Amino acid sequence: MAPMGRFGAAFRLTLAVGILGNSMGLWAEVQMKTREGQTGLANRMSRAKSRVETRSHLILDFPEAPTPATARLLAARGMRVVAYLPLTGVIVGVEGAADLRGLNLAGFDALQPEDKLSQELTRAAGDDGRRARVDRLAYFVVEFHGDVPWEERRALVSESGVEIRDHKDLVGDHMLVRGTLAKVRTLAEWDEVAYIFPASGELVTGLPLVGCVGGATEAGQVGQLTQRIGEGWDGVGLNRANLTYSFQGGVPQRLAEAQVQDEIQRAMAAWSGVVQVAFQRTNNTAAAKNINILFGSRDHGDPYPFDGAGKVLAHTFYPAPPNPEPIAGDLHFDNDENWNLGTDIDIFSVALHEIGHALGLGHSDVPNAVMYRKRSANPMVFKRAGGCLT
Repeated sequence: MAPMGRFGAAFRLTLAVGILGNSMGLWAEVQMKTREGQTGLANRMSRAKSRVETRSHLILDFPEAPTPATARLLAARGMRVVAYLPLTGVIVGVEGAADLRGLNLAGFDALQPEDKLSQELTRAAGDDGRRARVDRLAYFVVEFHGDVPWEERRALVSESGVEIRDHKDLVGDHMLVRGTLAKVRTLAEWDEVAYIFPASGELVTGLPLVGCVGGATEAGQVGQLTQRIGEGWDGVGLNRANLTYSFQGGVPQRLAEAQVQDEIQRAMAAWSGVVQVAFQRTNNTAAAKNINILFGSRDHGDPYPFDGAGKVLAHTFYPAPPNPEPIAGDLHFDNDENWNLGTDIDIFSVALHEIGHALGLGHSDVPNAVMYRKRSANPMVFKRAGGCLT
């Protein structure tokens, strides 16, 4: 995927294309929102506060992209991969001393408190772009590392003087909290916390929401702190990306196949209107740069089975790299959901978000952005919240 010529302002998202080359003597740019443009890792062990003295989390960077075999190797040393950090890194949870001998690392580092604080936080707590008021109450989403038990997460937040606001649709590693920016910043000093970003108005008001686990890779899921995923479809450059797509299998029984396909194609057209990418339909499902689209239930042929009605609606595999062909870019919808056209759960709205992942976008921290992780799948609610679905 090439850098974009222009963006629709209402989309409020950024599609940056990686500049990553990682080999002997050449450091990779760390693809994190808070380390944009930085290269190399500082080779620091974690000194953050932790509720469990023997537990810590580290960024490990390898000369080449990690694989499932990498995760198994690390697990044998007591290190669990909790997130993939494009293109060649992972974040691991470590029990005891980290044994890094013989791993052929390009570098390692501990997440710093400033790594965990979204740049949107000061905007969320401030007044119209002026200096942020650290004593003003606001709502935030705290992302924890996946190996931290839920009861420890709740205790950590409560003991920090921040209020937990439970939301039935906010599950997994995310927690909605209310507090001052000053107190929320102190949460970032804890090893258990992975990232903190602003909560959307939909979250705050308790509207029914759907979540996205994020685009998938063979090496694992990508956390909220990731700035971008890979170099896109055609690497660094200014050329237009030409992709194909194909439909595999059927569609939800209660909807006409032509209607469903039209809605997904409309979502593709929305992206083509704001970025330099063209989509053309093909029947060659094995073609390179092809997005295979399917509706599947439960176990449907990839490492990420669906969970039935509710919670996860769809998932998408990021471009190549980091994912290999032919799975790169593939988009899967959960066939057990109550799919609709123009109302909750709206196929177009979900497809618009997922296609962003197929183009290499991670999740935005901007609450009304198309790529925000948690939002309504009712297009009218999203428009009232200030978003744009074109």
